[in-house]
Amino acid sequence: MARGWRPTGWKRGEIDLIAERGGEIVFVEVKTRLGGIYGRPEEAVDWRKQRQLCFLAWSWMGENRMNERPYRIDVIAVTWDRGQPVVRHLVNAVEAAW
Repeated sequence: MARGWRPTGWKRGEIDLIAERGGEIVFVEVKTRLGGIYGRPEEAVDWRKQRQLCFLAWSWMGENRMNERPYRIDVIAVTWDRGQPVVRHLVNAVEAAW
């Protein structure tokens, strides 16, 4: 449906991917880390980022007149290990933060 979406005039933050699966709108945050020095990628989705993702998801749904549609916010966590990506899909990783 979209990628790299942000509301008009919005300077901070964006939704990496917006998709649809089984009638549900899926907003996806992609986080990548090289090794484990800075922790796991999903740890970067703290309460501030979760709140921002909820705001952005609701903004997109309102702008596209899909307020009544079911939705979820997933996280794709990518860690590079010895030159190979390890990908984890965390379904419904973010619940409404407001």
